[in-house]
Amino acid sequence: MEFPREIPQAMSFDPWLLVEMLYDLSVNFVGLQLVELDLKIIGDWSGKSAEDYHAEMAKLIIASGSTIGHELIRDLSIVRELDMQAGKGSDNYIE
Repeated sequence: MEFPREIPQAMSFDPWLLVEMLYDLSVNFVGLQLVELDLKIIGDWSGKSAEDYHAEMAKLIIASGSTIGHELIRDLSIVRELDMQAGKGSDNYIE
């Protein structure tokens, strides 16, 4: 394995890779706590089914004072509505 001799000062970034990384880390370490955002991502829990793993389901625990809580809930409700319209509805988004 070779490592670059110099680390670039700037590089391109795909935001979807960040989402995938957060999910993978939350599954591998059971959960993540994003302190600055008052948010916990739980990737593994007792009773998580094979279907939950296949659908890459995670639980979010959003503190009442979270700076992004309202935006997450809004975005989640949009995704839920789109899934319902596509016939793939699920009530597993928010507990």
